[in-house]
Amino acid sequence: MRPRHSDHPMLGQVGRTADTNEGRTVQAGERDVDATTARLKPITVVPVWVATLVVAVLIGLRSPASEYWDHVVLALGGAIVLTFVLQLATSQKDGLVSRTMLSTCGSLVILAVVTGVFALV
Repeated sequence: MRPRHSDHPMLGQVGRTADTNEGRTVQAGERDVDATTARLKPITVVPVWVATLVVAVLIGLRSPASEYWDHVVLALGGAIVLTFVLQLATSQKDGLVSRTMLSTCGSLVILAVVTGVFALV
């Protein structure tokens, strides 16, 4: 019978716990990325939301009615570009999709709410 890979004395204990990190077990080769991802969310998401809110209010106040939707689409495109610039500036691949989705969807909701408010006024 051939020995299993995890029982080989030169290769070590594959798949067994290696360390504990703040009360939770960390597997060999696993990094604790939850803290880094949680720390990066506000840093990379909130500035996009603030910029989107400022641009949406400026569009609502300054844009002619015939060009309003063109400017809203440009504002969303600018928010997406700003999102990717901030995500690439962090150089952190873990949580990239969740941060990008949170930032982009938040910008879309902000534009929708500001558009709704200006439609009622």
